[in-house]
Amino acid sequence: MNSSDDAHPPEPRTRGRGRPPTVDVDRILAVAREVFLERGFRATTSEVAERASVSEGSIFHHFKTKDALFRQAMNLEPEETARILGDAISQMEKQDIREGLEHFAEKIIEVGRITLPLMMMTWSNPEVCTASPQKAAFRGLMYRVIHYFEAQVESKRLRKIDPEIVARCFLGSLHHFCMVQVIAPEAAELMLPRGMFVRGLVDLILQGAAPRTPESSAELASQT
Repeated sequence: MNSSDDAHPPEPRTRGRGRPPTVDVDRILAVAREVFLERGFRATTSEVAERASVSEGSIFHHFKTKDALFRQAMNLEPEETARILGDAISQMEKQDIREGLEHFAEKIIEVGRITLPLMMMTWSNPEVCTASPQKAAFRGLMYRVIHYFEAQVESKRLRKIDPEIVARCFLGSLHHFCMVQVIAPEAAELMLPRGMFVRGLVDLILQGAAPRTPESSAELASQT
């Protein structure tokens, strides 16, 4: 005869679901930024999930679409960038002209190496990211640098020269330095070290815009 235990075997225990694993949203964003920079907008959320070691469902729990993930991961925070560069300009205005320009150039390169790749990504995907805040920040930067050189001309530290031309030469050279490091890092290895480039650029700007002396004016006239 079967015992009551045999007649009614115990039901198997069911595991409780427990607390779901915590997903680090900041890590997802950091990994997504890396993947989008490498693969462009064609990168998939499954690629992001695999590299971040999370499920794709976890990504969509926090970001409803890939576009939303892209927007937040590639956020340039233009206000913060403008603040950093604005502080650098304010410091430049208080320093000796050579020291100030060199310090500001170093800051431009430091910030540009981070923001330039992200700006290129957003510009290439206007349907998901608007570049208007970045454009406004760049215009503000350009105007302040122009005004800086204008003040140097008015104080006769520089000769009478169009300050916008000097500002564009200065910022354009720094932009090109950053651009080469971003899009052609193998070529960047053949370029001057950053410090040497900055000192040479500032020296070129100051020599070209230095006040004319009678001797330099006569030499220039003899060459024309």
